[in-house]
Amino acid sequence: MNLFSDEANHCACAVGQTDRVCFIVMAEAGSMEENQEKENVPPSKKRRVSLSLNKKRFQPSSSEEIDEMAKRKVPKNTEKTSKWAMKNLEDWFKDYNERNPDKKCPDEFLTGHGCSKEVICKWLCLFVNETRNKSGERYPPKTIQCLLAGIMRHMRDQNSEYPNFMSKDDPAFHTFIVTLDNLFKNLRSDGIGTESSLTESISKEEEDQLWKSGVLNVTSPLGLLRAVFYYNGKCFCLRGGEEHRQLKISQFQRLQNPNRYVYSENSSKNRPGGLLQTYLSHKVVPIVENPAVGERCHVSILDKYISKLPTIARERDI
Repeated sequence: MNLFSDEANHCACAVGQTDRVCFIVMAEAGSMEENQEKENVPPSKKRRVSLSLNKKRFQPSSSEEIDEMAKRKVPKNTEKTSKWAMKNLEDWFKDYNERNPDKKCPDEFLTGHGCSKEVICKWLCLFVNETRNKSGERYPPKTIQCLLAGIMRHMRDQNSEYPNFMSKDDPAFHTFIVTLDNLFKNLRSDGIGTESSLTESISKEEEDQLWKSGVLNVTSPLGLLRAVFYYNGKCFCLRGGEEHRQLKISQFQRLQNPNRYVYSENSSKNRPGGLLQTYLSHKVVPIVENPAVGERCHVSILDKYISKLPTIARERDI
């Protein structure tokens, strides 16, 4: 056995262990220095977690959108009335000038541009006295008022400075107001416009017949659609087909105890929501479940109808 060899190996092992110890000590010292440096660095601010879906705060608008928003919004039926009124005025204008080639009505009266109040007053007095329907019969007072309102809307759309010829406070139109007042009195005395034109409501017997005949039912898509249309109009006092077409699911809130729906109006013909109606409270109508009437219960009808709507209708709120 070589004692020198064993002694050399023992020394080598001791040296190796010493190197490892030194390495560990140096590593720990380096780690301590790094930790000390980190402690001297001020803590960084925590990054706020954003729940935003990268939506921009301000949305750009095209010139076409701005131009469209600048236009005065009127209901379609009101727009039709304005066109009808101007067609009546144009027909009278053409007929009058053909009958009176020596004293024609000036073109500016028809266009509304550069026309003085005196000229407007003079020719309006003549127009309201001579205008007739296509059968040659005189219009009732309410129809003449619609004619004048339609003409006024059209003229002001073309020229915002066009005067209000229906103003009783403007001395320039005093003669026209007196003429119109006397005309209405004469029409009334002749029995024109005295008849009532109220729309008759549907009686209970007629409603029963709608169910018995199958026009209204909850077993077919068309019958259910008709039932929703009928009871929405009856209970929510909707005016015209346009208000029915504009209804959204979000306008109906389903509540319980008791089971009911609460309908909230967005806008309507009488409540379009312009500047003058900023603080106007819109119509809110509740309907409560009535199991005693069976399938005719409005709440049950709405429940069934909404449950049959496709998913895309719910997502788009239509």
